[in-house]
Amino acid sequence: MKQFVIYIFLSLLVFSCDTQKNRKLKSEIRLERWTVTGDSSSYERDEIQYLETTLFNEKEEEKAIAYYDKNKQLTATEEKLFHKETRQLIGARFKNAQDSLLSYYTYKLNDQGQRISSKAFAAAGDELLRQEEYEYNSRGHLISKTILDARGLPQRIFEFTVDKLGNEMEVRVLNPDKSLILVEEFRITKTDGQDNWVEKWGFVNDQPFSYLAREIVYY
Repeated sequence: MKQFVIYIFLSLLVFSCDTQKNRKLKSEIRLERWTVTGDSSSYERDEIQYLETTLFNEKEEEKAIAYYDKNKQLTATEEKLFHKETRQLIGARFKNAQDSLLSYYTYKLNDQGQRISSKAFAAAGDELLRQEEYEYNSRGHLISKTILDARGLPQRIFEFTVDKLGNEMEVRVLNPDKSLILVEEFRITKTDGQDNWVEKWGFVNDQPFSYLAREIVYY
């Protein structure tokens, strides 16, 4: 029996190593969010709301995000900033479609290199605009995001439920007093060969609410 247990443990260890070894790193994610029409018995996507394109470096760290409106016109870009020597993420620059700097962000990271707080400043005058705080589960997946004003007072809270792979399965939107605004549940209908979702539907009170699609490019 002891030998059998050891065998199972070694088999799982090898499987885990192979999985990590075969895992591809993302280089780009193109995201679309649509409204939907219909009810729980029959529904389809309706109108596109927005698009985002996120670029990653060779360590799968975000390096830039481009935002587009429903007409696929560029509205803004967000460029991540890294320390010249340590290459640690330190902040971001937010620009409009004309490449003019609107605001900039400074980040505070935890020991795992994850952003746990950020501050947004106006490009003109360096006025503090707002702050954000983040929490993660033991697997390193984001489970909470709190938006605060310049004084540090909460304005909106987002709580995320994720599966073991980090796929977002539910988002709860809360007021500062924790009263509930909205619960959107996601149902994944398509994944890629890397177990990342590429198509899912959002539901509010069991009624179709949104459609999201991703195209993921790997290194």
